[in-house]
Amino acid sequence: MASLFGLELPDVSLKIFILVQFCILPLTGLGALPDIYHISNFFILLIGLWTIADKANSTASLFFPAMLAVSCIQDIFLMALYHGSIEGSNMKFGIFMAVVYLLVKPVTCFYAYNQHKNLNGSDAVGGYSNFDDGQIAPTYLPPPSSGDIM
Repeated sequence: MASLFGLELPDVSLKIFILVQFCILPLTGLGALPDIYHISNFFILLIGLWTIADKANSTASLFFPAMLAVSCIQDIFLMALYHGSIEGSNMKFGIFMAVVYLLVKPVTCFYAYNQHKNLNGSDAVGGYSNFDDGQIAPTYLPPPSSGDIM
């Protein structure tokens, strides 16, 4: 189970969060926010699909939560810049859905990072192992002999 601030959270598949985001994203302000908002968020969801498709790839599983975190900051700036030009109930609904989408992103980021830790291990970074634990014998030394050399 995942834990956040000492609270045990249920194990939820990352597929559910990606599906929810794909359902919410088309409703997010298709006239109130610039096109770069939608392009960047669909790109990040495609990275999420890459994460789901290739679970053994540590690059995808770490790149997805990092891009989600950057996207949260970008969304806050874009909504702060474009909130004054909103008129009409459809655009207000779109901005409301963008705020809901912004609230779903940190939860998805947490679960994606937790999946990365579970699949790749918290100690192994990038697939490299620690050689300092003494389990791997060096191969460049000759085998020890039982007789005296001198």
